[in-house]
Amino acid sequence: MCQITTEELVAKKCQPCEGGVPPIPEDEVKRLLEGLPGWELTDDGQRIRREWVVQDFMAAIAFFNRVAELAEAEGHHPDLHLVGYRKAVIELWTHAIGGLSENDFITAAKINQLPVELGKPLSNTDDDAQKRGDDGTKLVTTSILVDLSTRRCNNCKVALRDELAEKCPVCGASFDRISSNHVGLADKLRKKREAAGMSFG
Repeated sequence: MCQITTEELVAKKCQPCEGGVPPIPEDEVKRLLEGLPGWELTDDGQRIRREWVVQDFMAAIAFFNRVAELAEAEGHHPDLHLVGYRKAVIELWTHAIGGLSENDFITAAKINQLPVELGKPLSNTDDDAQKRGDDGTKLVTTSILVDLSTRRCNNCKVALRDELAEKCPVCGASFDRISSNHVGLADKLRKKREAAGMSFG
C-alpha cells in the first residue's frame, strides 16, 4: 500500500477482507500512525490502540455507541474496552489476516473524528486525592450522592438502587458524603444512614 494521508483514509470505505493478503509491513504501519494522533502500535505488532479518559461512565458508553455505529457502517469492528469506568480503550486489527490492513487505519481515522466528552486526566501520583477501587483503579476519595431523586453516583453517574449502599456497585467509589439541592431529603437520608451505623460528612 502506498503512502496515504489521513484525509484520504477518511474518504475511503472499508472493504471486506477474507484473508489471503499479507498484513501491512511494520515500517509502513509506523508511517501511517504518524498521521493518526493518539494511536500506537501494540507490543505484538499486530494491532493499533488508542486510549481516552472521558468525563464519566455514561460519556464512555455514548462514545462507544458512536464507534459501534461507525463500525457497523464500515463493516469493520474494533475491540472496545472500558477500564475503571473512565478509560475508554479501542484496539483495531484485521482478524482474517492476523494483523493490520488498510481497514484498520480507515476506521481509526474515522474514530478520531467522532465527538467524545473528555475528562480530567487520571493521576498516578496524587494519592492524597484518590484511592483505589475494587479493580485497582484510582478513584476520588469522596464520592457524593448528588441527586437523591435519581440516586446517582457522582463518579460514574450510574443510578443506584440501594440508598444505603456504602460504595458504588459499578465503579467501586465509596460514599463518604451525601448531598442534595433539597436539604430535607439530604437530612432524611443522612439520619437513615446514621441509624444503620453508617457515618457521612
